[in-house]
Formats: sequence, structure tokens, C-alpha cells
Amino acid sequence: MPFLDPVDETFFEFVEACLNHVQTPVLQRKFAALGGVDMLVRLCAMSVNDEVIVKACRALWMLLQMEGVAEGGGRHAVVNAMKIKAAGGVTAFMAQLRRSRNDAVLAQASGALKALSEVYVPNMGIQGSEGWGTEGLNEGCGDYYEVLLSLLRRTQSIAVHASVGGLLLQAALMPGEPPREVRAGTVEVIVRQCQLQRAPEALLPMLDTLCVLVAEDEARQRLAGCGGVEALVGVLSSGVVQAEWDAVRSSAANALANLMAGQGRSVHEYQQRVGAAGGSEALLRVCGRAVAGPPDQWQSRLVEQASGALCNVSFENDAQRVKLGELGACELFCRVCVACEGNPSGHARILEQACAVLGNVAKKNRTNRIRIGKAGGAQALAAVLARLSRSGGGGP
Repeated sequence: MPFLDPVDETFFEFVEACLNHVQTPVLQRKFAALGGVDMLVRLCAMSVNDEVIVKACRALWMLLQMEGVAEGGGRHAVVNAMKIKAAGGVTAFMAQLRRSRNDAVLAQASGALKALSEVYVPNMGIQGSEGWGTEGLNEGCGDYYEVLLSLLRRTQSIAVHASVGGLLLQAALMPGEPPREVRAGTVEVIVRQCQLQRAPEALLPMLDTLCVLVAEDEARQRLAGCGGVEALVGVLSSGVVQAEWDAVRSSAANALANLMAGQGRSVHEYQQRVGAAGGSEALLRVCGRAVAGPPDQWQSRLVEQASGALCNVSFENDAQRVKLGELGACELFCRVCVACEGNPSGHARILEQACAVLGNVAKKNRTNRIRIGKAGGAQALAAVLARLSRSGGGGP
């Protein structure tokens, strides 16, 4: 153990003992009942010793992983989350994130805060005996987003970046929070991370956050205005062949699809931006790679999100219909329809998206209709309709 003054040594020994007492559900319950949560939160807030802070944050994180059901029917992890929040846990973690320059402290504090948010936010409506869960996670933290976003500049720790991404995502899921998060500059920072970040575990939650935020008109405008479309297309075009990056590309495609969702003049402008950035080519290329093998080996989520984005970019857009036809979209999605008919229940969503893409590119475009006919599209679509009429289903 490093040299510590008597006060820090006492704290250190206390936290070591705490860690020993949160290893099992039985010990965790006893520890929480004896007021251990309050003590750990105070240590996180007031200690200036990095070792003590790291271990205190770790112990609180472990309490948030606790399994089982407490008295009264609530999950232990949820009860502990409410206790940590009520004891000032968010304020304590934020204090460390503001002042520390130690990557270990930042990783543990941000990781514990992320774990707290993942338990607390979905259970905000719970009314405990002390009125827990009645306010937002970041209530009273006026600089919440500024502190989180600054961490992406202050440290290169992938663990910290991944935790920040998770925290931004949970915040976006809180009622009424997206506008505040957008105004703090979250969209611009995430776009910057798309250009810099090479760790999929850090980039994925940030892109998932973007998917939620672009439901806001201001977020869409900011995304288009700061090079976000080009950055997302760049993520799609990444040549990295890893399963983790498939999830990242799927989220990037979803963000583009959400950007172009809806109606109105602005949607057409976003379609043009995506098309000008090479989005149609990138999305079609991603789809082609994802369905290269047998249907049971398809990367289903990636196909769903990329084909959904292609549906949106081609909706009522003559230029994109022409481009997609020239790029081979008709032949690709005819092949997808034929393959899906061999396993309609397992690929229902993909089949639905493929049919939608074919419908979009065929509308008002005779050349594409001929392409679809030559690729066997008429027979494939007729087979889908025949199956649906037999089963009485309303969709693929």
C-alpha cells in the first residue's frame, strides 16, 4: 500500500473493508442496511486520495450490479440506485469528474455514474418510502453535459469515453432532456468523435445517442451544419472488418435514417446532403456485404438499418431513384426478397424493408421497373403476396 497520512490510511482501510463486504448479495444487503452507501458517497465527494476514490467508486458500482429482489418486491440494484442518488451520489461522482486528472479515477467515477444512470433512468417512476425516483438523474447539475463532454477532450481513456457515451445515451432517454442535451453541443462533439474515435465500444453509445437526438429539429439542423452527414457516411465506409464495427455501422445507418424521416422540404434537403456525401453508395455497399452469405449468416440488424436508411433516402426522390438503380439496388433487393422467402419468419423485417426499397425505386422510373423484372423481382413479390394472402397476414 502506498504511503498515506493517518486520515487517508483510515479511509483506505474502510474502503478496503467495504469492497470485501459487497462481494455477495447477502453481504451487500447487510452493508446497505448499515448505512454503508452513505459513507461511500461521502468518501467519493470529499476524499482527495485517488486510491480511496477509485475503491469507493468501485464498491458503489458493485452495489449497482446486485442481483435479486429486496423486501417489498423491488430489485436490489434499483433500491441501491435510489439510495445512492438520494445520498448525493451524482453530485459526488460529478465532483471527481470535474477536478480529477487521474485516468483511473475518471474511469471508475464515470463507470459508476453510468451504472447508476442505467439502473435509475428506466426506474425513475418508482415511489419509495423516501420519495426516490421523483426527479431526473442530473437534477441540480447545471454543468452536467459540459463536464461530460469535456472529458472527451481531457482524456484519451477509452473506458472513460465509453462511459461518457453511455451517460449521454441515458440522458437522451430521460423525458424532456434531449433539447437541453442538444443545446449543450452534444451533436457537434459526437460528430467530432466519429472523425477521431477508433474504439467501437466508445463510439457505439455515442451514435445511439445521436439516433435519439435527431428526432429534434434543432439536432437535425446542427448535424447537417457541422459535417455530421459526411462523418456518418465515413463511419459506414470504414473498412474495418470486426463484429463490433458492424454494430457501429448499424447505428450510423439508423442515425441517417432518422435524419431523413418525416416529411417536408427539410427532409428533401437532408436526402440531398446524404446523397452528395456518398451515402447511397455506402449504404448499398454495407447491405451487399451483410447479405453476402446464406440467410442464416446475414448480419440482420445491419441489413435492417441500412435498408431502412435507403428507404428514406429514396422516398419521393427522383435523383436517388436513378442513382440507386444504376448502383444495382434493384438486383440486390430482388435477391434479398428471393432469399427471405425461404425463411420468411426469420427475416420478416428485412423482407419488409427490401420490398419498400423496391417500391420506392420503381415509382415513376420505368428503367428501374425493367431492372426489377429482369432480376426476378416480379416473381419474388408475387410469391410474397401469395403467401400473405394464404396466411391472412398484413405485412411481410
